[in-house]
Amino acid sequence: MSRMVPWGRRPATRAGLLIVTAVLAVSLAACGGGGGGGGGGSNTKIHVLLINHTQADVNVTSSSGAPLSSSQDQPPIASCKSGIIDFPLTDPFTISVDGKVVIDSTQLPAGIPNGGQSDVVTQIDANKDGSVVFDSVRVGSKISPPAELGICY
Repeated sequence: MSRMVPWGRRPATRAGLLIVTAVLAVSLAACGGGGGGGGGGSNTKIHVLLINHTQADVNVTSSSGAPLSSSQDQPPIASCKSGIIDFPLTDPFTISVDGKVVIDSTQLPAGIPNGGQSDVVTQIDANKDGSVVFDSVRVGSKISPPAELGICY
C-alpha cells in the first residue's frame, strides 16, 4: 500500500526546481534584470508634445541635440496641428519654441524627474495670443496628441 502525502508537503523534485529556475531566468531576461529596467541616463529621452494653436508653423528645438529619428513627427509643426518630437535627455537642457526658451531644466522646481535616469514627457502649447506655455516635465514615455478638430477652435 502506498503512503499518501498531502499536496502541500510533497518533496521538491529536481525537475520541479529546474522548471522554477528556468521560469525565473526567462522573466529576468525579459524584464532587463536587476535595476528595475530604468532608462539608464545615456539613452533617455524627453518626449515633447507641441500643440500649435497659431496660424503659422512653429519650430521646437532642444539644447541637448537634434530631434531623434525615433520621433513620431519632425519640426516644424504646422498651423493648427500637433507633433510629438523626441530629444536626447541631458542635464541640463532647454527646450525652445521659435528660438524662445520655454523650458530650462535648471529652473524646474524639483529638477529633472528621477534625476534624468528615465524618459520624461512634457506638453507645450503655442497659443494664438503668442504665449508659449508648458504643463510640467514628468516621468513617462507615452504622450498622446489631442484631436485636430480642437486645436484651432
